[in-house]
Amino acid sequence: MQDIAKLDICYNSFVNCINKLSTESVYNINLQILHTFNLLHFYPDQTQKNSIFTEQFHVSETPEKITLFNHQFIVWIAPAKHGETPMTIALIALNHEEKEPMLEAAIFASGIYNTSKIVLRFLEKILSDIKETENYLERIQRPLA
Repeated sequence: MQDIAKLDICYNSFVNCINKLSTESVYNINLQILHTFNLLHFYPDQTQKNSIFTEQFHVSETPEKITLFNHQFIVWIAPAKHGETPMTIALIALNHEEKEPMLEAAIFASGIYNTSKIVLRFLEKILSDIKETENYLERIQRPLA
């Protein structure tokens, strides 16, 4: 799905159903979760595979959000407020050309964790994990040769 208008419709639909995601798919960035995902190092983890952000993403920017999309993923990054506290919301969906995108994860960052560096590193980690899972599912669904 590459039509920006359709991506906006999906975004609005996903925003309204975030509370239906499983708790394993909703991430509130904090010190514990950064530690769990090994993202507290000043220097990037050298054992990490190639960055998911080295793949080409198309970018669409509107006053309300930034949309990144390629043949595998759609990522929406939007500013928000919870009361008086500014926050960033990021939604990640799998991009299926033949069917509707499927929401995989929602990320919330606020307070000291609401920085572009932290949000982007966390996005990269989640995208990498989703890609790894999708590759595994594809392998096990292939018929045996």
